[in-house]
Amino acid sequence: MSETSDLSDFRSDDDQSEYEPPPPPRKRKKKLKNENLWKKNVRKLKRSLGEEYTSARGKKVSKKVFKHVTTCCSKKCCIKLDQNAQRRLFCDFWNIGDKAHQDSLLLSCLEKVSKLRENVGPGKLKRDNQWKYFLTVDGLKINICRKLLLSLLKISENG
Repeated sequence: MSETSDLSDFRSDDDQSEYEPPPPPRKRKKKLKNENLWKKNVRKLKRSLGEEYTSARGKKVSKKVFKHVTTCCSKKCCIKLDQNAQRRLFCDFWNIGDKAHQDSLLLSCLEKVSKLRENVGPGKLKRDNQWKYFLTVDGLKINICRKLLLSLLKISENG
């Protein structure tokens, strides 16, 4: 009986209540992603603000700097805008900082007009519409040429 009593002592309720399972592994906080600090997004933001940045291929792209446009076309569109108006338009465009908003601003400067007359020669394609370019300065809609718009805002035709 002494052996059974030893075993019963070993399996007492007190021993089972003192047994604690190992603690569960601690849940660690996941690092939150901050997309604003990604190189790609920093580059994109700097490009849309007209600031200097390094391209994805490592080429350094210089900052967009205002330059007063004095020559553009035979219609002398640049005379319609003085230097202060040109500077204001340039700064307003580049301070937007969002490519989608800049594109919508450019689209608001365009107006599709049907052609008044056609001079189609042999081998030439017939165009149905033409585009006119306007800038709004002090509430006035000023007709300008494409070359002035592109050179004033320091943008290319492709994008």
